[in-house]
Amino acid sequence: MIRWTPELLDRGVSPALAANTAAIRLEHLPDLVSDECVIGNPVAILNHVVANLRRGYSPQFEILSMPRGFSGDRPVAYMDLATRIAYAGLVTLGHSALEPSSRQDSVREEFREFGTDESSPGYVVMSDIAACYEYIVPQTLVDELFLRTDDYELVESLAKVLQELATLGRGIPQMLEASDHLADLYLSIVDRALDRANLRWVRTADDYKIVVTTWAEALAVLALLDKEVRAVGLILSANKTRIVAVGPKARTRSSSSPEPDSELENADEEEDDEPVDALLVWHKEWQAARKKNRIIDPPSARDIRILNSSDRVTSKLLADLVFAYPPHLEYVVGAIIRLADASADDDDLVKEATVMLLDQVPRTSWNILWLLELASRLAAMNRFDDLPGGRLLAEAGLNDSAELVRAQSAWYMAKFHSLTSAQLQSLHLRSSRLTIAGVSAAAALAAKKAKGRKGDALNQVAAAIRNRQPLNEAAVEWAESHA
Repeated sequence: MIRWTPELLDRGVSPALAANTAAIRLEHLPDLVSDECVIGNPVAILNHVVANLRRGYSPQFEILSMPRGFSGDRPVAYMDLATRIAYAGLVTLGHSALEPSSRQDSVREEFREFGTDESSPGYVVMSDIAACYEYIVPQTLVDELFLRTDDYELVESLAKVLQELATLGRGIPQMLEASDHLADLYLSIVDRALDRANLRWVRTADDYKIVVTTWAEALAVLALLDKEVRAVGLILSANKTRIVAVGPKARTRSSSSPEPDSELENADEEEDDEPVDALLVWHKEWQAARKKNRIIDPPSARDIRILNSSDRVTSKLLADLVFAYPPHLEYVVGAIIRLADASADDDDLVKEATVMLLDQVPRTSWNILWLLELASRLAAMNRFDDLPGGRLLAEAGLNDSAELVRAQSAWYMAKFHSLTSAQLQSLHLRSSRLTIAGVSAAAALAAKKAKGRKGDALNQVAAAIRNRQPLNEAAVEWAESHA
C-alpha cells in the first residue's frame, strides 16, 4: 500500500510534474491511447494522483516483453498513472543529490571517442553490464540515496514503490527517464571504486571504458571492474566485454545512444554516409550469411531512423531488417510512415512492406503495439483504407492477454471500423486502472460514430464505462474531440 504524508505530497507532486509527458510516456513504445487521452489534462492527472497518494493504493503494472536483440526479451513494466507520476516525483526530489545524467549527448560523444587517441599507446577495457535495470537491488539503491540526502521520508517512500514493482526483490522500471537517473546513482558506487584506483575511465548508461598502459594492467583492471560490479549484485556482459588497443577499435556507440542495444557498434561508420548505402551493404552480407547459417551484426538503427527516401529501398529490405533484428521494428515502422507521408508515389512500397510485416512479425505484445501504430497511421492518411491485415490484427487484439494491446486495438477499431456493445462490455470487465481511461475513450468514439439502435446500445455501455470517474470523463472529452 502506497500512501504519502501531506508534507511529502506538497514537496513531490506539482502541476509541472503532472504536465511532464516524460514522466508518463515509456520510451520505445508508440503513443498509447490510455496515456494520450489524459496527457493533455494535467489538472485531472494531478487530482487523480494526489487523491490516490493521500488515500493509499496498491500499484498496478503489466509486463510487456520488448525484444532485446540476440539475448532474449527485455521486461518492460507499464505502471498505472499514479505510480508513474509518484515514481517520477520521488526521483525529482532527489535530483539535487545526483550527478548530471550520463546519457547527455556530450557524455555519449566523449564515450564514443574515449581511448581513440593513438598518441598515447595502450589498451582500452570495454564492457557493459548485463540486464542492468533488471538486477539492481532496490535496498542498495535507496541506501545510496539516503547517504546522499538524509531524507528519510523520500527514501522510505521510494523504497516502498520499488518493493511493490520489483520481481523477486530485484529490478527497477525500464524505459522511464526517472529510472535512468536512479541507474546512474546505483552505478556511482562502482564509479567511486574506479576513482579510488586512480583510473582513467568514462561511463555512459551502463557502458564502461577504461584506458591503461599495459596488457597486464588491462587484465587487472577488468578483474577490478568485474569485482566491483558483482559487489552491487550485477555482472558484466560476457558478449560485450573485450580489451582492444588504443585507436579506432575503441570507437563505439553505447547503450545510452538512441539505439535499442549496445550491440550496434559499427565502429568505423561514417556519420555522413547515405543510410540506404549502408543498409544495402548490410542486406547483401546478411543474405549471404543466412545461406551459410552465420549471424552478422545488425545495421545501425541510426541509418533506419534517418531513412527518408525510397530510392533503392525495397519492401524485402524493410521486412528483413526486422526479421534479422526484432528491436528494429520500431524504427522500420517510423521509416514506412515517413515514406508514406512524403509522397503517394511510394504507396506500393508502403503497402508491400506493411503487408510483409503484418504477415511475418510474431504476435508479441510489443510487436502488436507497433504494428497497430503503423496500421493506424496509414489508415489516417485515407490512401490505405483497403490495407489488409490492420483490421484482422485489431480484431484479434481485442482478445489479447495483454491489457494494453486490448485497449489499443479497441481504439483502432473505434477510429477506423466499428465496435459492438458486447466487445466493449468484455473490454470493460477485463480492464483495470492501467487502461480504463483508454477503453472509455474508445467506447465514447464508437458510440459517437454509431447510429440507430446500435448507437443507443453503444451509448449505454459507454456511459457505464465513463461512470462519472474524472479520468474517464477527461478521456471521453478527448476522444470526442478526435472524432
